Amino acid sequence: YEEKLAMLLRHHIALWDSIGSCEREGSLDSAIRDEQGNDFAALLQEYPGIRAIYFNGGKSAQAFKRYNKALLARPDIAFHAMPSTSPANARWRLPMLEETWRKALTESGILCYTESKN
Repeated sequence: YEEKLAMLLRHHIALWDSIGSCEREGSLDSAIRDEQGNDFAALLQEYPGIRAIYFNGGKSAQAFKRYNKALLARPDIAFHAMPSTSPANARWRLPMLEETWRKALTESGILCYTESKN
């Protein structure tokens, strides 16, 4: 856990859920009820240096759009709907997820990644 936090801090990456609160039995997104969105306008006001937001899965992107629609028009922020890293997303194996996320983060300048070729 501490190593993961250090890596996030090193790369200036923040984690914040699109859904601030909800009721859910089990772990499936389809079981989410009574959701309340997180206030991204307030987050962006407090941290104006945020230039990119990545959504971990369709439900995250959907919730953001529902509760923060006006923010999508901001030209200074890039929004990226990404495949979910949840084990429930069986269509995407870990190497596929790693490559997709690495590519998106590299293209945004968040990661510097060079793949060595033999």
